[in-house]
Amino acid sequence: MAEMVPDGQGGIRYIQIPDPGAGLNFTYAQPIRTRWWLKNITAVFTAGAAAANREAALEILQGGNRIMIIRGGESIVAAEVWYLNWGGVLSAGLTAAGRIQTMNIPERTILNDVVIVQSMIVNIQPADVISDIFMIVEEWIEPLV
Repeated sequence: MAEMVPDGQGGIRYIQIPDPGAGLNFTYAQPIRTRWWLKNITAVFTAGAAAANREAALEILQGGNRIMIIRGGESIVAAEVWYLNWGGVLSAGLTAAGRIQTMNIPERTILNDVVIVQSMIVNIQPADVISDIFMIVEEWIEPLV
C-alpha cells in the first residue's frame, strides 16, 4: 500500500456510508482510479438485548484478501450504545452520550484502487444496529490512460 503514496495534497472527502440492516456489518467499496489516505471512520453501534459479548473491528480487503484488520479491545454487551472511532479523531457529530471505543489506524494508511472497507463485529446479533457511519479520507483521482 505505502509504496504508491501520491505526490501533492489530495482532496478531503467526508463520506457517509449507508447504514446496513439490523444484524449486518457495513461495507464500502473504494471507487476505481482513486487512492485514499484513510484518516478516520466513526459509527454508532447499538447492541440488542441478546446476551453476547461483541467485539468491534475494521477490516480492509483488496482482491478478496484481507490486507489489514484493526481491532478494538473492549467487549460490547447487551443493550449498550457505543461510539466506534477508527482513527483517533472523533467526528463533529458524535457526543459522549454512550461509551466510546477508539481504535488507531496505522500512520499513512494509503489505499490504492478498489479496496473494500468494512466493519467486522465479532458475534454480531440479529437485533444489533450499526448507524451514522462516516469516513474521512484524503483522495487522489488517477487520470485515464
